[in-house]
Amino acid sequence: LAQLHVGAFDIDMFDAGEYVSIGSSADVSAWAPDGSTAFTKETIFSTTDIAGSTKFFRNVLSTVNIGSGTYSFRNAPTFHDLVDPEVRDAYYEIDAALDMYFYHPNLAPFVAKNLMKHFGASNPSPAYVQVVAEAFQNGFYEVGAYQFGEGKWGDLAATAAAILLEGESLSASLDADPTAGSMGAPLTKVAGFMRSMEFTRTGHSRLTDSILAESVQGIIGQHAHTSPDQFSFFSPDFVPPGAFSVANLVAPEAGVSSINQVIGSLNGLAALIHHGLNACPYGAGMGFESLSFNPCNSDIREPDRLYEDSAGYLDYEPTDVNDAAAVVDELSLLLTSGRLSAGGRLIVIDAYDAALTADSDRPDIALKIAQQLIASSPEFHSTGLAELANEDRPPTPRPPAADNVGYKAIVHMFLFGGADTFNLLVPGPTCPLFDEYKQVRGENIALDPLYEIVTIDAATSDQPCEEFGINKNIDFFKTLYDNGEGIFFANAGHLTKPVTESNYLTDTRTQLFSHYHQKIENHLVDAFRDVPGTGVLGRMLDVVEGNVMSVGSIAIDRTSVSLAGNPLLARSIDVISHWGPIDLLDGRPPVDTFA
Repeated sequence: LAQLHVGAFDIDMFDAGEYVSIGSSADVSAWAPDGSTAFTKETIFSTTDIAGSTKFFRNVLSTVNIGSGTYSFRNAPTFHDLVDPEVRDAYYEIDAALDMYFYHPNLAPFVAKNLMKHFGASNPSPAYVQVVAEAFQNGFYEVGAYQFGEGKWGDLAATAAAILLEGESLSASLDADPTAGSMGAPLTKVAGFMRSMEFTRTGHSRLTDSILAESVQGIIGQHAHTSPDQFSFFSPDFVPPGAFSVANLVAPEAGVSSINQVIGSLNGLAALIHHGLNACPYGAGMGFESLSFNPCNSDIREPDRLYEDSAGYLDYEPTDVNDAAAVVDELSLLLTSGRLSAGGRLIVIDAYDAALTADSDRPDIALKIAQQLIASSPEFHSTGLAELANEDRPPTPRPPAADNVGYKAIVHMFLFGGADTFNLLVPGPTCPLFDEYKQVRGENIALDPLYEIVTIDAATSDQPCEEFGINKNIDFFKTLYDNGEGIFFANAGHLTKPVTESNYLTDTRTQLFSHYHQKIENHLVDAFRDVPGTGVLGRMLDVVEGNVMSVGSIAIDRTSVSLAGNPLLARSIDVISHWGPIDLLDGRPPVDTFA
């Protein structure tokens, strides 16, 4: 049966009695034309696949022979008539391809594991993944007297129920497991806070208006529909440098988490809590013009006018504003699923009581302080174990200042998007290889030597060309090269050994045709994983630091695994925004900051 690849019509499509059963087992049935009992090319086999669908196959092989049979391969299936092609056949082919992906046995665990990462389990156990994958495959999940799903392959109701109701997701004891839980995605945290605190639009904010400014991407690291590339904001398999890489744990949301995003989130939430969602400093809302009142440059604090220039405000009111413990417990339930630590709870209660004592007529001020404090708690930002160390975080050590000691820096610019590198550096027009380049690339793709190429001199090198051409669109590389400040590494790729078309699948360690995996390999440059979890720049710094020199790592906007060094050295990576460091807002945004 494994050798049968040519499909057949459903038995029910034939006239009654045209095909009869000639035998069956638990999984396979054989059908032959009436009167025949032998297996022939007219025999049809039927079987049920893992999704419960019945498939029919002809008892034939279709083989293509080349060179008198020296080479052969299975004839590839086609849905198109080469003589009379139909658009309909293209649709059929797409449907067949989608069915192949959808019913592939690897799909269920793949979907299960990635969905679970969005529901608070970055590193789910194999048993947990199996339960969710089986719910996806069977289309059914049962817990107690409740049943979910309609029994169809890929039923997301059953899948979601398994994720949320399986024992591992509900186990309180796993809160003490440092590998359990996950970080919160920046936009999810903001949206969850707004929903829990009953965000209400103001009258002049239309439902069709955007309420978050485009700048929120830079403030918190994420915004709706603004993914930097086709791989979304972060990889589901992102491994932060350091202890995570040693423990082989992933933390997807850490891919967009840095001190800048953390401070930006805290500042943005503080502004939302105290002044509504607007474009005032620290805020992440859209700007609304008003000639009568502007909270960004006014010290007026009239309750009915405070949010006039805001897209909306938080309208949550606790059950009993005079009971600090009850208020904090309500906020903890809504914002941290009741996970606020005992110590953190007491801090917030004391702050609420102090604010209420200072002005008993303004419980709204006490509430805002409590909201801001809980929004800064680790339990709000993650669902994993949060342990208070009671220690100051040491700053990144800096090299001592010395007038007579210089420094060297490596700047790694990793550009998003794709590049046709075969048209970036090419043989020069005077090189004999230029004609071969034009022939291979074709007249329409090859660079025009008169208008699209600038040349560089390679006469002193051991290269086969005395001159090379650089794509004119990046002619600044010529300036760097001519000044002795740039060098080209040509024909660099990720291969662990020479391979051919027949063995590259089995003899390579990575996905050669996967854009994402090749991007990661560019950061690691460690084909055999001799130093797992480290990047090429991090290992360079390890060597320099081992020679008793001061080193530092700086990333712009987000961290990079290329900077990850030996985790035992505990060297941190400073991540700064492209517009510079951000100050943490201390307390309520004061009026004079909005001048």
